Amino acid sequence: MNRRIFLLGTAASLAVQPAAAEVISLDRISRYFNSIRTAEARFRQVNDDGSRSEGRLVMQRPGRIRFDYDDPLDVLVLASGGQIGIFDGASNLSKAERYPLNQTPLALILAREVDISTTSAVRDHYEEDGVTTVVVQDPRRRELGYVELKFRDAPVRLVGWRTIDGGGTATELFLSEFETGRDYPASLFSITREEQRRF
Repeated sequence: MNRRIFLLGTAASLAVQPAAAEVISLDRISRYFNSIRTAEARFRQVNDDGSRSEGRLVMQRPGRIRFDYDDPLDVLVLASGGQIGIFDGASNLSKAERYPLNQTPLALILAREVDISTTSAVRDHYEEDGVTTVVVQDPRRRELGYVELKFRDAPVRLVGWRTIDGGGTATELFLSEFETGRDYPASLFSITREEQRRF
């Protein structure tokens, strides 16, 4: 339809459209994260090559998260003690591959206090189709890539994220059945304890 010719028709169609969603402010997103002590959710992961997997995550702020992948994958990812530990039954059955937590996008989500409204790490912030996206990249470590955090409103909730590593490989995570407020033992997130259990 040529909008300049059919102005009346366009106006009528706009009148029945739902109101456009507004971008969720960085202050509200920061308050949302700071209100969460523990959470768990189902996740669906879509990799750059199109492969998919599912599982369950458990989070305990600050600094702890656990990703249990469903069978047939024998994969477990833990964060605690400032480290990320990856257990992959195909390559390292008993010993985790370890990486510093502060060199991953999870560091932002798991920080003791989140204030993305004042950080220089926010690269972009926009709304599209009811989803607010916050693009975060460590300005001191641009070679590590960046993360796009996805939120919906009413109430504010994290619905997933997309990570792009330094080589341009994208991995997207979609969250569902998100629940907060349960208690979890510290051992659930311990990389060392999991290594001892598997040895």
